[in-house]
Amino acid sequence: MNIFTENQWRRLSLIIAVVWVLLGIVHHYSTQHPLLNSMQTVKPTPEVVSEKSALHDPEALESPMPNVQQMPSLEATESPTANAQQMPSLEATQKAFSEVNLAVSSQIAQQSQTISAPSTVFYRDKVAVITYHHIDSHESSVTITPERFDSHLQLLKKNGFHVISIEDFIDFLQQKKSVPPNAVVITFDDGYESFYKYAYPLLKKEGMTATMFLIVSYIEDGTVRQPPILTWSEIEDMHKEGFSFYSHTYNSHDSIFVSGKEISKLVTKTVNPTTHIPETDTEYKARIKNDFKKADDILNAKLGNSINLLCLPHGQYNQDVIDQAKQIGIPFIFTGIEGINSSNDKLIKRINGGSPYMSDKLFLAKLTAGSKK
Repeated sequence: MNIFTENQWRRLSLIIAVVWVLLGIVHHYSTQHPLLNSMQTVKPTPEVVSEKSALHDPEALESPMPNVQQMPSLEATESPTANAQQMPSLEATQKAFSEVNLAVSSQIAQQSQTISAPSTVFYRDKVAVITYHHIDSHESSVTITPERFDSHLQLLKKNGFHVISIEDFIDFLQQKKSVPPNAVVITFDDGYESFYKYAYPLLKKEGMTATMFLIVSYIEDGTVRQPPILTWSEIEDMHKEGFSFYSHTYNSHDSIFVSGKEISKLVTKTVNPTTHIPETDTEYKARIKNDFKKADDILNAKLGNSINLLCLPHGQYNQDVIDQAKQIGIPFIFTGIEGINSSNDKLIKRINGGSPYMSDKLFLAKLTAGSKK
């Protein structure tokens, strides 16, 4: 049974390594310095384990200590009958022990560097933003299993990625603070209750956080939908734990068909269903601006958000969308463009991790693409 934590294993292996080095150095000097030669070198019994065996065989740590009978007595080491001609000078003795101390210190430093060596740095001063939607036992185009999501989290940990909050990311974009190497932001779109049921506990277990971009009208209208949508109560519970929630529009997520093509309502004028008259430019701009503002007003009132962020439905936008967002104080827009972000970006790129084709190997390849740019 593993009775030690990872840090305890590391400290124990360091102590073992230092003891071996010290014993080796003392043995070396015992052949050159009479004072050290007068002491019997302590040889470890076969039961004393090496650093390597201690790390890989926990039970070896329970082996007995070296035989205490091999240790010289205090009287023997301090005997006044020792031949005075064999005693080295004080300066020589100090030099010998100084060299021993230096060697041990050097070994400790090398061991510490090995233990605390950072993982591979794939990119610096950049942030990868990962997108998910829905989690369920049955996968689909935008749905992955809890097991696949957890596998992604373990991959992030194993490969030295640092999950940061979206607020830290925004501070980086505003050049208020730096971010760690291999920085990652985890986001979810739409507002499915599966986030609360599956992602939230897995993220909490790993000490990670995430952001949900909500279709605010879906939370507000109380309509029963499939898959189920989050409630304000669930959102507030997660918000208290450091999870954040921003706009995926108020009610502009649905697509419409224009000339046989399905596109976002944000990027086209709609037609009045009664008069069959298309919107004017003024009406179109007012519609999307009011939608953005209504979503942010509700989120700010409910959660006290200090910044307005917009995630584009289906990743689609045009210049009018950007202009109207800026007019109501939305400085950053999250798109469907794939890539890694630097501090001068305003249209935020994201990597889609929420599809069943996203194997661990492909997921890592997309994340580490930031090192090649």
